[in-house]
Amino acid sequence: MSTEAGSPPSARQALREWRHTIPGRRCVQAWRFATEPVEWFRRRSAARIALRDAAALHVVDPRTGYAQFAPGELEGTDALLAACERELDRARDHLEPARSRRPDKPRLVADLVSDPLLQRDPTLVRFVLQNRLLLPSIRYLHTVPYLARISIAISFHLPDATEPVYFQRFHVDNDDYCQLKLYLNVRTTSVEEGPLTFLPAETSARVLAALRSAGRPVRRTTTFTDEEVFRHCDPTELVRVTGEPGSAALIDLSRCLHFGSRVHAGRERVVFGATILRYHRLHENPSNHIDAGLVRGDVLREMALRGPRKYASGHFYPEVVPEPTTSGALDG
Repeated sequence: MSTEAGSPPSARQALREWRHTIPGRRCVQAWRFATEPVEWFRRRSAARIALRDAAALHVVDPRTGYAQFAPGELEGTDALLAACERELDRARDHLEPARSRRPDKPRLVADLVSDPLLQRDPTLVRFVLQNRLLLPSIRYLHTVPYLARISIAISFHLPDATEPVYFQRFHVDNDDYCQLKLYLNVRTTSVEEGPLTFLPAETSARVLAALRSAGRPVRRTTTFTDEEVFRHCDPTELVRVTGEPGSAALIDLSRCLHFGSRVHAGRERVVFGATILRYHRLHENPSNHIDAGLVRGDVLREMALRGPRKYASGHFYPEVVPEPTTSGALDG
C-alpha cells in the first residue's frame, strides 16, 4: 500500500530503501555470510581445487568485468543453437498474444525458458556448466557459484516508445556486488537488433562516481539517461555484444553500466542467457528450479546447481507454451 504524497514512509518502505544504500547492502551481505559460514568455506575450498589443475582458459578481466567468445569457441554451441531454434518454433504462434495481453504495459522481451523445459532438455543446463564457462566464473567470483537462471529471450521493437524505457536505459543489476551473466547470440545480432551494450567495469565505476559527485542518486535500482552517462565518458567506450550465431560474452552486469533491447523497426533479437551468482549473494531475483540430478556424480556441478533457496518446479517459470511468460527475462 502506497503512502500519500508528502507523508513519511512506513517502516517497511524505509527499510527497503536502506537496504539499497551502501551500508545497508554491506549489512545484508554480512548477515548472509554469518548465517551459512560452512557453505562459504566449502565453496571456497572447492573453487581452489577446481582451478588448481585447470588448463589455460578465458579469464574475465577484473578491470573490465567481461570476456568475449567467438562463434563456436564454446563446446556444444551447435546443439545449443538447435535447441533454441526448436523452442522458437514451438512458441512463435503464441508470442504476439502474450505481448498484446497487457496493452497498458508494453512488452519488450518474451522469455521462452520454463522449468519443465530445463528438465525435458538438459542441453541448456549442461552448456552453461561446461569448463569454458564454469571455471572462469569460479576464478572471477572466487567461489563455486550457482546457476540461478537460464533464458531464451526475444526482444522486440517498441513502436510507441519515444525514448528508452525500462532496461533500455543505463543501469547496473542488483543481484550482488559481483556476478556474471552469459549472453550468446542465437541469431546474427547487429546494432539494429538492439544488442546488450555496456561500459567496462572501470569506466562504469568512473561514471557512477562522477554522477554521485554531481548529486545524482545512485542506487542499485536507479536508471540513467544516455545524456547523463555520456557527460562522464565517450560513446566510443561502449562495448556491444554483436556477431554471428554463437558469439557470446560473459559479463559482470553488477559492475558494468549497460542497456539492451533497443530494437529497430522490423527487427528482433534472440539471445540465450544465464545468470551465475555467488551462493552468498546480496539479493536474488526469481530463479529457475534446476534438478541437480542432471549432473549426478559430478560434485562440482552438483554444487553449481544447488542454490541457497530451493523453488518448486514452475514456481516462477511454468511451461511457456501455449502462453509464454515474459517475466524474469534477462534484463538487457
